[in-house]
Amino acid sequence: MRLLPLFMLSLFTLLFSPSALALSAIDLPAEEARAKNGNVASQALLGDYNYARGRYTQALKWYRLAARQGQYDARGRIARMYEMGEGVAKDLFKAYILTRKIQEEYPNRYPESLEAGERKVKELARQLTPEQVEEAEKLIQKDWDF
Repeated sequence: MRLLPLFMLSLFTLLFSPSALALSAIDLPAEEARAKNGNVASQALLGDYNYARGRYTQALKWYRLAARQGQYDARGRIARMYEMGEGVAKDLFKAYILTRKIQEEYPNRYPESLEAGERKVKELARQLTPEQVEEAEKLIQKDWDF
């Protein structure tokens, strides 16, 4: 019985959080036009919009465009999609490479989440063989297309 109020509060928070409201209130045609013209913020936003609706293939398309322009959050979301197998085949090797590459390129992006990033890298590394980790570390130093 006590779970129902907690569930209702969680549902209310999810449905009416600023990000959920922002995603539902976007002018989709205008954002798509801006994204197609190379606007990285619109590309990332469309990735979020599609991801929130379970359209992972579409989300990945927009995230990749934003990531290729250096958009930090889009890169992180792609790594997560590979880790979870959302819109792509689950690939912990790629998830590890992308997560480490983000750490290399943006070491001070979110100092408060530095520990969380390090934990994620260790968690992914534990799921790979030592040979895979060694190979991944070599690939991190090369250009990597998101």
